[in-house]
Amino acid sequence: MLMLEHLFQPFGLDLIANAKRVKLARHMDSRWDLRRLYRDGGFDVYQAFQGGEVFKNADILVSFLGRLDRQAVFVGVYEIGQLSAPGTVPLAYLQGIRVSVER
Repeated sequence: MLMLEHLFQPFGLDLIANAKRVKLARHMDSRWDLRRLYRDGGFDVYQAFQGGEVFKNADILVSFLGRLDRQAVFVGVYEIGQLSAPGTVPLAYLQGIRVSVER
């Protein structure tokens, strides 16, 4: 069976070795149309504003857009930077691990 951690090995990302430093986020927010926000280029900004210390003690974020049927659509893998302002965290795409969400 193919597991999530195996999907990223061809890109040089070993989620098993880095398990304690990886966060998975399934974004759902009734206030925003996140798929549209992603298509229009605003999703990275939205995602960087997280309450509390959601990304504390993590270096890598594997990000998904949530769906109502408890499923998710993969959008990308990010490197997590240091807290830059109250409630914001800089995120940068890892090279080559990004998709386009169209459906």
